[in-house]
Amino acid sequence: MHISFSEIFVILLVALLVIKPEHLPDAAQTLGRWIKWLRAATAKIKHEMEEPFQQRISDKHEQK
Repeated sequence: MHISFSEIFVILLVALLVIKPEHLPDAAQTLGRWIKWLRAATAKIKHEMEEPFQQRISDKHEQK
């Protein structure tokens, strides 16, 4: 996923309008934690969904 400079600028501008400037560091830190949690959760789900397929592939190779 690629975010252009203009998109980042608009996001920061909206953040300044919605969140008081003194609260921006805390909001950014919270957002970072949520993104980290979301990435970990999606990686775990992806691994759990791929594992049965990987087992089937390895079982087929063992049978040959």
